[in-house]
Amino acid sequence: MNTVITESGHKVEISTGTATETAAHDGFGSFGKRPVGISESAIREASDLLNRALKGNKRAGIEVEEAFATGDFTLAAFAAIDQEMVAQYEEQPSEWKQYTKVTTVRDFRPKHLRSVGRGTFGLSQVPELTEYPAVEGLASDDKTIRVGKFGNRYAIGFEAWKNDEAIDEIGDIPAWLARAAAETEAVVAVSNLVNASGVNTDFFNAGNSNAPTNVPLTLENLDTAIQAVRTRKAQVNGVERVVKAPALRLVVGPSSQTKAERILAIREIRQTTGNTETVHANYLAGSVTLVVDPALEVVNVSAKAAGTWFLLPDPNGAHPAVYAARLRGHETPEIRVKADTGQRVGGGSIPASDGSFEIDDIQYRVRHIFGGAALDPTFTYVSLGS
Repeated sequence: MNTVITESGHKVEISTGTATETAAHDGFGSFGKRPVGISESAIREASDLLNRALKGNKRAGIEVEEAFATGDFTLAAFAAIDQEMVAQYEEQPSEWKQYTKVTTVRDFRPKHLRSVGRGTFGLSQVPELTEYPAVEGLASDDKTIRVGKFGNRYAIGFEAWKNDEAIDEIGDIPAWLARAAAETEAVVAVSNLVNASGVNTDFFNAGNSNAPTNVPLTLENLDTAIQAVRTRKAQVNGVERVVKAPALRLVVGPSSQTKAERILAIREIRQTTGNTETVHANYLAGSVTLVVDPALEVVNVSAKAAGTWFLLPDPNGAHPAVYAARLRGHETPEIRVKADTGQRVGGGSIPASDGSFEIDDIQYRVRHIFGGAALDPTFTYVSLGS
């Protein structure tokens, strides 16, 4: 379990292996219900009323407090908040998508990602009047990815309603929940590459032919790394196969951004061999695409985090290195509101704004489902910088 506290104070716990599978099957019990069965017109009306109240319209504020006395408005209001959160979530920056392949899974079980190929290169030569040789059975690299469940519960107190503070709290929900969901994705995706103590050595190691080096990010070192990555051969069940090298991404954290930009902005490279000096354009600028991902230095808090840099393949090419996964039908975060106010002794329901049965709160919960895995090391490189 790896716990990361993001910039906004949101805690993300990254589970792997059986821990993720166990967490994925934890139930919510009878916690509450999502705002469903409410008409779009009711949601629009609730959204309009909330927006007017948030802009300081006192009359709208009074109407909101009165409206929350009805269960239908409470559900419509949270449905509107849910829609606004999703809209803001989709606008959040997601640098990790520039080097991560996104896939969709059907459930919480591991999804198999297969790379099928033969153990030979090309076709066999067939001499005259001889039988065509049989092809050996197709081999496959069988790798998996799974999703995990993330979320929190939050509450607005009964006293806050009576002190006219609840409207401001409700107005803050969409923005910070959208940001928290986006941060969670960034942390999970970046955890394919790094963890709190440094580089993910389960992926970057000698067995994968991409063990971390210790060279700083310079024009010469970047040139050497690109050439080394481009000449690698793909592996299918241990058999090397020559494939076209994909486009590459130079991935760094904010601390190395200026250095990387300066290297790629160089116009001319001068090289001297013996008494001969040659001048040519900076071909490295067209060899890689720079990606600056702040989450790298959120997850990796080691002493070498600032100088660590990566080469990763284009995720849309034939050999993506790292993957992220979403659960089909639950691709975006969602909010549920708890309805457990009980009933009046004399009969009749009690509105949510009157507080829960146990502790006089209005409780809501956000859930987001996401996962990641590092799978193909072929066209990858990492240096710790020194």
